[in-house]
Amino acid sequence: MLLLFWKSTIVSVQTKKPLPHVVFLDAKSAFDVVDHSQLLRTLYHAGINDCLWLLLKSCMKTHPVLLSIGPNKWFLRYITRSTSGGILSTDLYKLYVNPLLDRLADTGRGGRIGTVLAYSSACADDVCLMGRDHTDVQLMINMSLSFANEERYLLQPTKTVALNIKPSKRTTIPKSECFKLGEINLNHVDTSVHLGITRTTSVCETAEVNVEGNISKARRALYSLLGAGLHGHNGSGPQINAGSL
Repeated sequence: MLLLFWKSTIVSVQTKKPLPHVVFLDAKSAFDVVDHSQLLRTLYHAGINDCLWLLLKSCMKTHPVLLSIGPNKWFLRYITRSTSGGILSTDLYKLYVNPLLDRLADTGRGGRIGTVLAYSSACADDVCLMGRDHTDVQLMINMSLSFANEERYLLQPTKTVALNIKPSKRTTIPKSECFKLGEINLNHVDTSVHLGITRTTSVCETAEVNVEGNISKARRALYSLLGAGLHGHNGSGPQINAGSL
C-alpha cells in the first residue's frame, strides 16, 4: 500500500496537486511495556474466552521450565516472568493495536489511491500514517497519541518522524506544515525505516538504497559460509549454495 501511495506522490508532483504527508510512529519498547490487563480485555472482546483466555493469562504471569533432578528425571516448574509487560507473540500485539487502526478507518480521513482509503500501513508496532491534507494527518497523530495514553505505552517523539516529500531538494517545508506530537514538533527526515525497508523521498532512491542493502546482506551471508566450504552439512543444500554464488 505504501508503495502505491509513493507512486501517487510522483503523479501529484507532476500534476501540481497538494503533496502527501507521511509520518512514521515509533512506540518505546513496544513489546516490553504492553499492559496485560488491557490486552486481556481486548482478547475477551475479540471472542477469546473460557479456557483459552485463562491459559493466556497464566502464560503472561508465569512460564514453564523443565529442570533436571537426576538421570532420566525431570521436574516441571512454573517461574514468574521477570518482565511484567512482555508479550507472548507479535500476533497478540497486532490484536492489541488493531483498535487504533479501526478508529483511524472510521474517520474516513487520510490518503486515497483513487477511491480506496489508504490512511495507514502497519504491522504490529510499526505504523505509518499517510494523507494529502495536513489537518487530516495531524488528526491521526492526535488519535494515535490518545490511544497510546489509553493503552499506557509511549510514543517516542525523537523517533516518531515525518518524511520530507517535496518537489525538489531545494524546497523548504514551511513551519505551518510541521506536525506536533502533543506539544513537541516532529522531526522532518529524508530517510526512515518502515517494515524493514528504508524509505526515502524518492521511489527510485528507495529502490536503489534497498537493493544495495540486500546485496550487502547476501554477500555477508555468502562469506559466512565460505569457512565451511559451502557444504550441505552447514544447513544449506547444493541448490541454495549455487544460488548464493
